[in-house]
Amino acid sequence: MSTRASDLSLGEQVGAVRTGSVTAEDLATQVRRAIELREPELGAWVCLSSTTAEQARAVDRGLGSAPLAGLSVGVKDLIDVAGMPTRAGSTVTSPNAVGTDAACVSRLRSLGAIVQG
Repeated sequence: MSTRASDLSLGEQVGAVRTGSVTAEDLATQVRRAIELREPELGAWVCLSSTTAEQARAVDRGLGSAPLAGLSVGVKDLIDVAGMPTRAGSTVTSPNAVGTDAACVSRLRSLGAIVQG
């Protein structure tokens, strides 16, 4: 693929994972690099997942034909994401990671999405 997969439209990214022209892990890595490149300027992420590659490998092993196969998503910090704190934009809330995903996050994962943060 001559164009970076992360530069494709969302539909094209899913299509690239489904056809095998890129792995979910490679796509997630490209997206993470783009996030890390822009994050100092934007300050958009409260927390980035330490399990992105692991999530992507799971997609590559069994969810490659899922509707959101390999698509990276960000989840607002009002919603529980396992392994990350739910801060709701406040320093008053606990900085500790929660143990389980909210139902909507579980659904995204079951559809093949990769939670970047």
